[in-house]
Amino acid sequence: MKSKSLYLHIYRKQLEFAAVRCGFEEEKDLFIQTYHELEAVLQPMAYYEYHYLERNDFVAVITLGPGPDRLLEQLQREGWKKADAAAGGVADAASFCSAESADCLEERVGTFAQKDTKTKREERAKELSNAISDEAVRKIEAIKALCKELLNQSERAAVDFVRQERHVKLERMRIVRGKEQQELLSMLVADWPRLPVTIAADGTLVPFCTVLYRARLGRVFGCSNGGSCASCPHPTCGRGA
Repeated sequence: MKSKSLYLHIYRKQLEFAAVRCGFEEEKDLFIQTYHELEAVLQPMAYYEYHYLERNDFVAVITLGPGPDRLLEQLQREGWKKADAAAGGVADAASFCSAESADCLEERVGTFAQKDTKTKREERAKELSNAISDEAVRKIEAIKALCKELLNQSERAAVDFVRQERHVKLERMRIVRGKEQQELLSMLVADWPRLPVTIAADGTLVPFCTVLYRARLGRVFGCSNGGSCASCPHPTCGRGA
């Protein structure tokens, strides 16, 4: 397994366009502020190998690191604390107890559960959820949108560093998804013990800001043999190595 740190960055003008495209046209300041908070915890890395499953097969796992996951967890905690304070200590119960579980609510909230009906408790839980959506949830949505924007840049980053290292063009590059993703990542985890990416039970990648690519190593830039490896007299060129 080879690894390389990546430089992924969204410039100010790109941020403004992204804010509009992602539904933050009226909240550009929040979107841009969230980006700066996210940028401070990013650790973009590529883990990759040439000729992995077969000759000329390129595999790469590109991740933004655990920072975005931690930032999301922090926002969720802070959001619930603010809702809890506004509700007089009831939000914490709503976050851990379902509206249908009267016993759980009675245990955690005491007289509040005894006085309220099931319908009122359901309404209260909904109100508490709405209490964090105005601030924390919007920032959470912004982080997810920004991570997607950054990962969209990762394909170009992979194309660039492969060209620099091997002087070849990546062809038919695609994101691996579904069952193929699970099978391939299981192989990678077994072959690359230092790979800091796993797959959750629901099939999502951890850290969540991670993408798995496959591509073919294509034409060699500046090749004097027309890109035909079969008759190439230079077997130690970048592509064949």
